[in-house]
Amino acid sequence: SMPSTAISCLSARDQIRLNKNQVIDNLQLPASSWRFGEFRLDAARRRLEHNGAQVNITPKQFEVLHLLIRNAPRVVTREEFVAEVWAGRAVEDSNLTQTIFVVRKLLGEQPGGGSWIVTVPGQGYAFAGDLRPETAPVSLPRARLRWWWLAAVAC
Repeated sequence: SMPSTAISCLSARDQIRLNKNQVIDNLQLPASSWRFGEFRLDAARRRLEHNGAQVNITPKQFEVLHLLIRNAPRVVTREEFVAEVWAGRAVEDSNLTQTIFVVRKLLGEQPGGGSWIVTVPGQGYAFAGDLRPETAPVSLPRARLRWWWLAAVAC
């Protein structure tokens, strides 16, 4: 039996309601790595690479960049950063500002000029680069999946 957290994760994350006899035609898993310019962000390994070489990035800096990329091109608010990166703890605005500053410095400018991360005054920050997700959809034609297996893969 699969823990209920896997079921709730699947429901919240993918808005899918499954029962144990449901037939799945195609399963689209979320991307776990992205390319932008000469960079590659690998969420599964928590690694940022530039031309194949690992970039020295702190866990908080990685989480900020990952949150921006996952939500691109949408603006990510300060409240979302605090909730996801700092786990809801009280955080000074300067902590987020400094982290964004350092991530911008690590990334440099886009090939055509301009920052990879833009500030939207009064709203938050957005990733402004062209992203290429690397994880392709998994095709499972007419496969009968056990609900716990699908929940484990999706979470």
